[in-house]
Amino acid sequence: MKRSLFLLPLGLALAASAACADPINIQLPPPTPLNPDAVTTPQAGQDTSLTKPVAQKKAPEYTDAELRAMGTGVAFPYELLDVVLHRYVSGKGQMYYLKAKDDNDLNTFARAVAIADLGQFPTFTMPKDPKDLTLGTYQDSSAELTFWINAYNGLRIKAIADLYPIPSILTVKDFETQKTQTVAGKKYSFTELRDKIGNMDPRALFAITNGTVDGPTVPLSVFRFSRLSGQLDLAVKSFVNDPNKVSTPDRLSNKVQASPYLKEVDPYFKKSNSSRRKFEGIRQVLGTYSASSVSQNYFITGEYTVDFTLANGKLNEQISPPVPLAG
Repeated sequence: MKRSLFLLPLGLALAASAACADPINIQLPPPTPLNPDAVTTPQAGQDTSLTKPVAQKKAPEYTDAELRAMGTGVAFPYELLDVVLHRYVSGKGQMYYLKAKDDNDLNTFARAVAIADLGQFPTFTMPKDPKDLTLGTYQDSSAELTFWINAYNGLRIKAIADLYPIPSILTVKDFETQKTQTVAGKKYSFTELRDKIGNMDPRALFAITNGTVDGPTVPLSVFRFSRLSGQLDLAVKSFVNDPNKVSTPDRLSNKVQASPYLKEVDPYFKKSNSSRRKFEGIRQVLGTYSASSVSQNYFITGEYTVDFTLANGKLNEQISPPVPLAG
């Protein structure tokens, strides 16, 4: 049975992180990595512990009991995926699928995801306003959401790597709709997983990679429960302020060019199902997370056309080993 906890005063600190807040102020040279402090390939003199294998034996050799002993709930063994991301993801969020293919840590992570116990993820009872406890509480499931995000990314990377080389996932029949992904003992399609994640927190749809150039990039490191809300804001802001995915508004023609991925996430950001304003969800995303205050106002109030012409379905791949970041 899922546990529910009421956190005070520790919960007050977490509430500020878990609640939807204004975007954090960061510089956004396009495209922006999700975690600028992460490294990909270690340089001379750097700590290589992040890229050392975590799994001590081959993935099929682990028993279910051994996999569970690695960690459950908030202590789930995300480090299995983290080392994969550090090994194979470039600073621009491109995946080196050639080497990720048959990676033992990635395969072990997929096995751990398949037998995960969702009942081990606590639900925290949080105050709606830490300064006014009379406003009541809400249920914070960010610990479980962290799991679903990381599980999706790991399974998506593995699914593409297993098929590699391919020019695009768009060429793979039923890739999105086949129930081939096992999470916590249940079969899902990628479409179903995205729907589940988007309904928990629509910002998370920018934290999950889809493998195409016009979609969210591969994160440089895993998402963590302790800082999830900030990571999600950064993921959305990174996407919105990448000119390859959202153009500067053309005010003469009253048009904004955008990635078709925004059309997919639009329904999850709508404030009300009764709203008749076209692409209301996209307007909220662009208006909230644009780095330009001038563009923010235009995106929210302007009657512009969203033109989904920034489409690029090619595989978001790194075709050579990631280059070490300058130190």
